[in-house]
Amino acid sequence: MVKKGYILFFTMIMLAMGTGIITQIFYVGNIYNSYVSVTLDKERARQLALSGVSVAMSQLMLLDKNFSPKDKDDKDEKKKKDPKKARTENKKKFLEFMLQVQNRWQTFLLKHESDGIDAEIKVCISCENGKIDCNKLYNYEIHKFISARGQNTENLYKIVGEKLTPLLHNKNIADSVISFIKKQKRPLLTATEFLKDKKIAQAFDNQIFYIPSDHIKENKKDHLDTKKAPQQAYLTDTFTVHGESSLSMWSLPPSLQKAFGLYSDKKISSDQAKEIVKKVSSIQFKKIDDWSRAFEIIYGGRNNTLPKEFISYLNPKFEPRLFSVLCYAKVGRVSQKLFALLEKAPMKDGETIKMIKIYWI
Repeated sequence: MVKKGYILFFTMIMLAMGTGIITQIFYVGNIYNSYVSVTLDKERARQLALSGVSVAMSQLMLLDKNFSPKDKDDKDEKKKKDPKKARTENKKKFLEFMLQVQNRWQTFLLKHESDGIDAEIKVCISCENGKIDCNKLYNYEIHKFISARGQNTENLYKIVGEKLTPLLHNKNIADSVISFIKKQKRPLLTATEFLKDKKIAQAFDNQIFYIPSDHIKENKKDHLDTKKAPQQAYLTDTFTVHGESSLSMWSLPPSLQKAFGLYSDKKISSDQAKEIVKKVSSIQFKKIDDWSRAFEIIYGGRNNTLPKEFISYLNPKFEPRLFSVLCYAKVGRVSQKLFALLEKAPMKDGETIKMIKIYWI
C-alpha cells in the first residue's frame, strides 16, 4: 500500500535537483562568458603588442630621398641634393630622435570613439650596440678571447662584473660568465642561455628583460603594473649576441650606466639633443667636439670617471644597426608583453627593418 504524501516528497526532490542543475549551468556559463571576454582581451592585447613593434620599426626606418629613383625630367642640378650630405643630415635627425626616446616609454592611449578600442600601448626602444656582445668578444673556433682595441676582452667581463656586483645581490658574475662562455662549443643563440648557469640566474633573480625606470613612476597612476626595483641590472640589458665588439658611446644600456654610476632619470629634452647633435662631426660621426659635455647631458656624469680600460671599448661613432623593442599592451585588465630584436639593413632604394627574434614575456 502506497503511503500518502510521496508525490509531494518526490516533487521536492525533483525541484531540488532541477535547481542544482540550473545553478550549475548558470555557474559554468558565467565562467565561460568571463573566460571568453578575457580570452578576447588577451588576443586583442597580443595584436596591439605586435603593433607596438610596427610602431618602433616605423620610427627606426630611415628613408633617404636620395636613394629614390631620380626624376629624368628634372634638369635643374642645383635642386639635386648631395647624397653624402643628405645621409649625414638623416643621421643627425636619427641621433636626435634616439637621444630623446631610447630606454624610455612612449605611451599611446587608444580610445573607442576614435580607434575602436580602449587600450594602452607602451613602446621602449633600446640599442643593442651599447651592450656587451658575448659572441663578438670570443672566438669559439679556437676557444680564446679576442684582442680588441689593444686589450684582452676577458678583462672587460672582469671590469663589468665588479661594477655590477652591487646591483646583483652582491654577486660577482664575471668568473661565471667567463667560464660559461669557455665551455660553449658554438656561439650563443641568445643572451638568455646564461640562465643555465645557476650563479648567474641567481644573481639576476629573474630580472631578464629591461623595465624603464619611468614605468615605476607611472605605476602610481594605475598604468601597467610592476614590482621590479629600478636599481636592478637586467640580463638582456647587459649582454647581447647581436651587437659589436665595441660599445656605442651613445647607447650604453641602463644596466651598465647604473654599474658605472652614470644613470640619470632625467629625460633629454629636444633642445639638449639638438645641442649634442650640433657638436657632432658633420662627416661620419667619428668624434664630437665636446665629448665630456655630451656625456654629462646623456648620462648625468662625466666620462673621466670611467675606468680607462672601459673607455677604450667605447666607440664614439654613431651607426646603430641593432635594436631591441619592449612592448606592453593593455586591454581591460589583461596585459601582454613582448621583447623583440630588430636589425636595420641598407637597401638599394633606402633601408629596411627586419625582426630577428621575438620573446613573449
